[in-house]
Amino acid sequence: PADVIVSQQGVRTMHMSVSALPPDTVDAVRGIDGVAWAEGLQYASSTVTSTTGRQLSYVFGYDPAGRLGPERLTTGRPPGDGDALVDEVAADRLRVSVGGRVQVFGSWFTVSGLFDDGTSMINTTTFITAGDYARLRGPSIAYVFIGAEPDVSPDALTARIAADVPSTTVQTRSGFVREEAAIIGDMAADLMQIMSIV
Repeated sequence: PADVIVSQQGVRTMHMSVSALPPDTVDAVRGIDGVAWAEGLQYASSTVTSTTGRQLSYVFGYDPAGRLGPERLTTGRPPGDGDALVDEVAADRLRVSVGGRVQVFGSWFTVSGLFDDGTSMINTTTFITAGDYARLRGPSIAYVFIGAEPDVSPDALTARIAADVPSTTVQTRSGFVREEAAIIGDMAADLMQIMSIV
């Protein structure tokens, strides 16, 4: 739902990228004129396992009471401490359901809910609370997602944030989407080339 996305300097995508920002970046952004809201998102590529399988996954740490996270849950509830949300496809592959257990970053979590549309050809998506993520991986955040006040354009807000929060990459949502689409296109082209060679 964001109008503007902030990431580490030089990082313009999520796929094939690692971004790390100081935790106080969210507060710095919230104080900028024209910002309606700002939320941090923690992110890492990892493996989620159960007693019967393992699955590559993008793991996100987020505030379940905020604006980020899965669009909707198909069953269960948002996570609390020690809980995880798992995509339905991954849950099926791992043979877990609500109340089951999965291991994320080497710690066991109870599956509190399932959601859909979080699995691609290779990876799935897992959500845990920001507090659990920080406990296991440290306090840095990967991205700050920002909503603009109704009378402020995303382009104008991007310029303000870039000036006030230096040494970061600041993009409008449309710019971020273009960068993501380009890298996904490159990945698909590489895959097709490999398949053609094989």
